[in-house]
Amino acid sequence: METWGISVEGVDEVIRTLNQKLGKTRRDRISREAINYAAEEAEKDLKEVTTNFQRTGRATEQTTHSKARKIGGEIFQSKVGWGEGSRWRLEHLNEFGYTRWGKTYVPRGFGKLRQYAEAQQAPFTKHMVEKMKELAE
Repeated sequence: METWGISVEGVDEVIRTLNQKLGKTRRDRISREAINYAAEEAEKDLKEVTTNFQRTGRATEQTTHSKARKIGGEIFQSKVGWGEGSRWRLEHLNEFGYTRWGKTYVPRGFGKLRQYAEAQQAPFTKHMVEKMKELAE
């Protein structure tokens, strides 16, 4: 299964095994809690990354994550980002740079969020698996 760049192998087998052992309702609760835990950890890491290039500190303050929700039937999803408002637009400019009147600007945060996203694949999966094992026992 692959969603938004984080790829997890063998999910179908794990879901089948969890359904047999725990039942669908308990499996869903455990999955939601594990994803929420992993999202909290990812949010902490994102706050740490944004402190490296902050000017006013609002990017760090407004960093948040959503609770796990079901999308497309069986898959839970949680989003880590910048809540309400237009902060994500500024972070997009900060991430990719911008051109104004023919001059290209490369901000201090250029490429930092992409590095964060690529580095989060292993820890996110690890946190999720740890929490699922803890809750399933």
